[in-house]
Amino acid sequence: MKSNFSFRAAVDRADRDDGSRPGLDLAADEGLERHHDLRGDVDISGLVPHLQHHFTHGTYADSNSGRALAAAGPAGIAVLSNLLATGTHAVRDQAGWSLHHVKKRPEVIAALIKSATTDPDRALRANAFLYLSRCGGPENELVQLALRFLGSEDGHHRWAGANFLRDYMAVSAVRTAFESARADDDERFRSVIEGALKQLEMESSQR
Repeated sequence: MKSNFSFRAAVDRADRDDGSRPGLDLAADEGLERHHDLRGDVDISGLVPHLQHHFTHGTYADSNSGRALAAAGPAGIAVLSNLLATGTHAVRDQAGWSLHHVKKRPEVIAALIKSATTDPDRALRANAFLYLSRCGGPENELVQLALRFLGSEDGHHRWAGANFLRDYMAVSAVRTAFESARADDDERFRSVIEGALKQLEMESSQR
């Protein structure tokens, strides 16, 4: 399938706007739209420098630019992976969200695991884990990481781990961990635990 969309024209418009938001918005939006319309048949890697500029120099990390970077192949993924480790708080979080659109790529899974275990911000560690769980990472590794989150002293980590593990109640280690967590003093975390255990009891009674 051929397209009459010109990436060179989109880049040129962004250049003429001197990297301003409207021009880069257009480049990101058109590039992303055509990428999806043509199911990946269009190479948008030429837009990566402009998308990166918009992603990091706007008033916030732009979701369209992030998704377009994720769709731009290895060059865009490398940019997002680097920003996930080195960017500002908002950029790191948006980079993680953008990467979850890339399914089952080892370098993406490795970057998100690193963020989930080493980011200095507790909320971003939990967010990175949630993004990781949506990008098709290896289930066994994700379950083990979630169990580690479940044993954390941080309530937000425990909540993130429980939200993932409630879909794995068939695993004995998960059931045991959930039973042990019933007396947790964090109400949000405990509600996830109780909900999952009640659902398990209901399913068991119907067999």
